[in-house]
Amino acid sequence: MSKFYGNVLLNRLSSHVAEELASDLERVRLEPLQLLATRSETLPHIYFPETAVIGVLASAAGEDHQQIGLIGREGVINHAYPSVDDRMPWTMQVQVSGSAWRIDAKKLASSANRHEELHAMLIRADRVAQIQLASNGVSAPRRGIEARLAKWLLMYFDRLNCDELGVTHDALAFVVDARRPRITEALHVLEGEGMITCKRGSVVLRNRQDLIKVSGPLYGMAEAEYQRLLGVNFREAESCRMNLSVPEVTVTGSRNLFIAPGPSTSADPRMSARDDTVSSSF
Repeated sequence: MSKFYGNVLLNRLSSHVAEELASDLERVRLEPLQLLATRSETLPHIYFPETAVIGVLASAAGEDHQQIGLIGREGVINHAYPSVDDRMPWTMQVQVSGSAWRIDAKKLASSANRHEELHAMLIRADRVAQIQLASNGVSAPRRGIEARLAKWLLMYFDRLNCDELGVTHDALAFVVDARRPRITEALHVLEGEGMITCKRGSVVLRNRQDLIKVSGPLYGMAEAEYQRLLGVNFREAESCRMNLSVPEVTVTGSRNLFIAPGPSTSADPRMSARDDTVSSSF
């Protein structure tokens, strides 16, 4: 019997492919603000998140990082395969601490070359990730602050499978790429319409459908493409219902979002943790 994973992609594999990968997969804990890779680096390991959530960050030379994407239990931190270029185009930073399955990039590529099923899944997952990045990039300059905030909140709630997110206004300002006072105003608007409740240090989801309406076309395209390409609605996938006994950093029962906002992000000592420092003890 194949092992049950808290990652949607791993659970989609047939039993014989999953069993072959099992011996090479290592379950690790990812810590907040930990860097899995920076731009132009070679990625030594591929990660399939379970409860951890990873931010995809980009920056121009000499400028601050900006968040352009999000990967959680629905996806894979992967650029070494199937790309012909093993250099990372983005920075990958842990924003929500939690568990992930890690595998040596070369071993995964070798398995994918032997199994068309795995090969196709990785290509499709990479395609969905690119669609998400493109969608997020187009949305930023064209929509109001409430729509952009609603989109990002929905993306976090989807990946955490919970109704409360531990997050500060400063962190949301970094994610949405807006000034903190504007984030506070937008939160008040969404709260006033009954979509969310703001607590000290957290945001609680109250009305998902209305939040989707506010996000407009910013939310839903990448999610629909995921279902089309991978054949599953990851928000309803079996891994959502998995009760993982992994300790999580919480605030009144919510999952904490950790962001390193502001200039000189790379100089922040909290971002010194690298790929080879992950903990594999639970």
